[in-house]
Amino acid sequence: MLATDFAETNKVRVTDCFRYQYAISDGPLNLPGFAQKSFAGRAITHCPDLGVAELMDTQGRPVALCIGTAIDAKGEVVRPGHIMAGVDQPDWHAIERFVSGLAGRYVVLARNGIGLRLFGDVTMSMPCVYDPVDGIVASSLLMCLRRPIEESDIQDYRRAIAGEERFCFGNTRDRHVRSLPCNHWLELGTWQQGRFWPRAGDLEELPETEVEDAIEQIGDRLGTTFGALVRHAPSAVPLTGGNDSRVLVACGKPHLQHVKEFYTHVQNRVGRMDSESAEYVAKTLGLTHNKHMKSDLAPLRPRAIRRRESWAHAATGYTVPAIGELTSGLLSLPPEGAQILRGNVIELMRASNWKRGDRSSKHDPVFGLRRCLFVGGTNFTDTFVDRWLDSYVCWRDGLPEDAQSNPFDLSFVEHHLPNFGRLCLSFTDNFYLSPFNDRLLVGLAARLPISFRHANTANRRLIRLKAPEIADVPYARELMAK
Repeated sequence: MLATDFAETNKVRVTDCFRYQYAISDGPLNLPGFAQKSFAGRAITHCPDLGVAELMDTQGRPVALCIGTAIDAKGEVVRPGHIMAGVDQPDWHAIERFVSGLAGRYVVLARNGIGLRLFGDVTMSMPCVYDPVDGIVASSLLMCLRRPIEESDIQDYRRAIAGEERFCFGNTRDRHVRSLPCNHWLELGTWQQGRFWPRAGDLEELPETEVEDAIEQIGDRLGTTFGALVRHAPSAVPLTGGNDSRVLVACGKPHLQHVKEFYTHVQNRVGRMDSESAEYVAKTLGLTHNKHMKSDLAPLRPRAIRRRESWAHAATGYTVPAIGELTSGLLSLPPEGAQILRGNVIELMRASNWKRGDRSSKHDPVFGLRRCLFVGGTNFTDTFVDRWLDSYVCWRDGLPEDAQSNPFDLSFVEHHLPNFGRLCLSFTDNFYLSPFNDRLLVGLAARLPISFRHANTANRRLIRLKAPEIADVPYARELMAK
């Protein structure tokens, strides 16, 4: 395996560089220190720190395997022997309904007696790539290959790790290896794909009379998921001066005593304002808040920084740059091995990817491609548009009609947010996940009126409903404006 080769060359354990990763193959793979499990005639090779649970139908028959951490529609952690509610027999429609009700960071491998399919979470925060030539499915490129990389002639990985251009529409550094699109199943063996979410009506805009009920439903589900997660494993929560972490702790307020640490990373003036705002929130809620200061860390020499960057690039499959919090050592400061609960995906509550128009506006596919955020600024060229516009149009045309009128929320979920999941593969000290990474919550947020979200009314209503005492705490942007 290339993951093993990389680890040996760099004199690091493969379980350290590729922590929280997995591979699925016809037979055992050479990944020292990784655990082995069999399911439906396949070998699952996974980091021992990554949860793996066999799931049963209502008759007690093994039907699926969950890799990662998931919370079901009832708010229960998916553990070994978990009964898949509504799955009376191995039927794809029933399995899809069950998977669509899961929150967390996971992939599910399921069988129906004939075929074997893999499903991911709503933003593919647990990534999936596959090599149809060798028949291996894995979390990242080097976990997928036991042959040399055959460089893609479509996209240059060097632009990806430089932050200039993200891999688009399933491409990877290798010309044969593909990444699984969000909300599609992958059939192992035939390598066919099919969309299973959203279904027709899932993203239809709500009438004003139903908005308050939706806000309450979002708060209840997010709080239930948060509570299940912090009871499941030692947890830490990063606090910032923005909406997302504030919404998270507001909805999770009944369970905050189970969190091991609340903290803020401080690297610059923005971080200082984040920390000041977070300190107000924590004090108001009676929480202990820690500042993780970059200035307290000994500066690394350039060689050590390059080494960390090299490990990060390998762990992510050469898809994203190594971020400063990683190379500086800030990411090593939270409790080692704790799960980190972040506010990612909550950005939908602000309709952050809607920059103009509303759901009744005529769609401009060129602007739609721009909002996929594969490139920014001057990199969005005519050449880029000529190369990828047809792929974008094909993607949008494959959505149900009600979702086609909401392309910017969906492109944010399916084209922008998966990049964070890839980045998390380089965060090897802890397992990162978002309690809002949930098709129910994504669907409810995307159904709220856009103007209601743009004005930040959705977030403010939710915070005032669940933790009114922090509703008037100043945000970081307000502190910076003083």
